[in-house]
Amino acid sequence: MIETEVKIKVDNKKVKEIIKFLGDPKYFNQTNLIYQNCNGFLRLRKEKGNTIITSKGERKDDKFGSREEIEFSIKGEKGFSILRKILEKIGLKETFYYYKKRACFEFGLCLICLDCVTNGTYLEIESKSNEDISRTINFFDLYEKDIERRAYHKILQDDLHRKNL
Repeated sequence: MIETEVKIKVDNKKVKEIIKFLGDPKYFNQTNLIYQNCNGFLRLRKEKGNTIITSKGERKDDKFGSREEIEFSIKGEKGFSILRKILEKIGLKETFYYYKKRACFEFGLCLICLDCVTNGTYLEIESKSNEDISRTINFFDLYEKDIERRAYHKILQDDLHRKNL
């Protein structure tokens, strides 16, 4: 499956505008473990009492940087620690660990998520259609030039690196 999504960092004023239109967010927490590899990364996620494992390929050089995504979930949080042990046992090393608070909304043919991470809030827009993503960006008075193409773990790693310089 090909995933097409964009994320744009938004300030508190923009978050309030978005919430005013979409309604009160129902946030939930995510724990994310990243295993970097040469073709992308593997993510182990704990969310809403379940475990989700996702393989994400390299970003394509298209308008929004689509990428291949393979994902499955396991009921219950026990799977998180079991899969973590299995991945360690086969020699994969955790490269990053982060938490995210997320609220999701359906908007036309797009899934919109407000994602709160340590360096701010991002609006993530996902759809099968580049045109739907562009329309949603325009609807919320955002700009394609502000699209963040890096994955959250890369954004947060780079932010930590800058702070440590």
